[in-house]
Amino acid sequence: MSHIDFAIGFVLIVSTILVLLYLVTNSISNGINGFISDEVKESSLSLERYLFNINDEKSLISTFKELQAILSEANSTGHEEEIRISIKPQVNKVKVYDSSMGEVSSSSSQLSGETIMSFRLIFAANEVKRVNIFYFGDSVDRIDYLTPENNITLRILSDKEFDVVSQEKCSNFYPYETAKKIFDFKNDFRIDLENCNYGPQPSVGNIVIRNIPVIFASTDGLLSSKFARLSVW
Repeated sequence: MSHIDFAIGFVLIVSTILVLLYLVTNSISNGINGFISDEVKESSLSLERYLFNINDEKSLISTFKELQAILSEANSTGHEEEIRISIKPQVNKVKVYDSSMGEVSSSSSQLSGETIMSFRLIFAANEVKRVNIFYFGDSVDRIDYLTPENNITLRILSDKEFDVVSQEKCSNFYPYETAKKIFDFKNDFRIDLENCNYGPQPSVGNIVIRNIPVIFASTDGLLSSKFARLSVW
């Protein structure tokens, strides 16, 4: 066998050994990673329930309420109208949205035992509009239409409750290590959501990332659809 043939044979043998070592090592690594990933996956599901599905002091969830208001133009004339509504008892973080969930510019003032809402809408003749009034607080006992003219009739539908992820609760959440003890949580985790970023940056290795669709409530009560990114490792 010539030196050239020997060299080629040696390279082929070494290359084969390296390939086999890579495949065996990768197989073992995948087996270990698969085992750890299953564990981390279960932890991520558990943490998702703690943070995003249970409404208590340990979660990021707050309960908002929704009132649907049906407003009808009553004088067969197109015009712009200022709508003023009294809500009792007093509520907080009141926002108004149209039927497409676009925010309607509004203002509110707090009086003794009631909240006064004011917003403007443009009506065509005989037009019927629906707006959604979202608020934080106890259920409403009474709603009065304060606009003196009779250009608009108002009908309020019963209120509903729904859960949102609260910026306020996130900003005042437990210190990270305290939260891990409360949840009896062995893994590390991080939440990324709008201005609600919590926990250390993920390390390199086995990371389970969950993108959780939520309704996010900013500090002033503005609602928006977001994805909460939960990383667990």
